[in-house]
Amino acid sequence: MKKIFYATPFLLYMLFFISCKHDCSNYELTNEEDAFLFYTVGDMATFKNDYTGVYDTLRVDNRGYSLSHTESPCDNITGGVQAEFSFIHIGWCHIFISHDQSPYIDYGRYGSYYRFNLSGPTQTITINNTTYNDVFSVQIDSNIISNIDYNRVPWKIDYSKSKGFIRFHMKNGDTWSKL
Repeated sequence: MKKIFYATPFLLYMLFFISCKHDCSNYELTNEEDAFLFYTVGDMATFKNDYTGVYDTLRVDNRGYSLSHTESPCDNITGGVQAEFSFIHIGWCHIFISHDQSPYIDYGRYGSYYRFNLSGPTQTITINNTTYNDVFSVQIDSNIISNIDYNRVPWKIDYSKSKGFIRFHMKNGDTWSKL
């Protein structure tokens, strides 16, 4: 009888420990999700305005992982990856990718943000003799873009899952295409 008495607290502790165990896979990025944002800090890409011939350079200013905000033991699990991009002529933007959610691009700055959800079917687009087979063409209603953001915020973005930004469509009719 004494053996059962001593084993009972241990069994209760083990039952409690097992029932409280967290499934941290709910917060971890998959390799495919992480690869969606292949840019690293310092990467640059050149874009050309198809109408004026002016060039602009995309620069990756920041890239990092955010952590989940769950209870222990999952506190240090990667919840998402994000990057910030700057241009000279085109405005600043931010991409965020998290586990089991549609990636999105936030465009704008200083309180005016425009969200582009990277979801739905992909398509094939050829730009400057380069064919991209995995392109999200996402857009917002151009009427919501404020006058101050008129020339700096696109109403449509073409984003390749494997190559990143490839074209921006501006409210004034200009397009900026990746070279």
